[in-house]
Amino acid sequence: MGDLDLGGGTLRAGGIDAPGVSAPLMAVTAANPAPPATTVSTTAVMAGLAVPFTPKVGGTGKVLVMVTGTAGTQTGASIASVSARYGTGTAPANGAAAAGASTPSGEKQCRAPAAATTPATPFAIIDTVTGLTAGTAYWLDLSYKTANAANAAVLGTLSVQIVDVQ
Repeated sequence: MGDLDLGGGTLRAGGIDAPGVSAPLMAVTAANPAPPATTVSTTAVMAGLAVPFTPKVGGTGKVLVMVTGTAGTQTGASIASVSARYGTGTAPANGAAAAGASTPSGEKQCRAPAAATTPATPFAIIDTVTGLTAGTAYWLDLSYKTANAANAAVLGTLSVQIVDVQ
């Protein structure tokens, strides 16, 4: 007892099959990408994270995207903006122009106190993305920029989770 086996599409618990009960279709992507280089761009550029995900065949084409990390500028004296973006095909490289579609919550603005020893503010992007094609490979990335080209934007401590929603 106590085990939960979702293999083979049939719910199996405690060594007993549950006839007619299907395991949920769920694909989970989790990544902790390395932070990208800083940017002095005042227009959004891509971080180059290239986190791959594929909505499950037979699923709804809807995923829950959760990205956490820190964002700020090198001195904390300016605002850094960050947003999650996704698309198909070749994922953009670090520093490339903003590409793909933005997740529904759009841009987050982060500013740490100017006296901070590590000028970064925690952020969380949590969005449901709909209209994806099941079985198609996608990438997820962040775009980021600084409000002042004299003060580079910095991203750090990144974590990405993408879960199929049924």
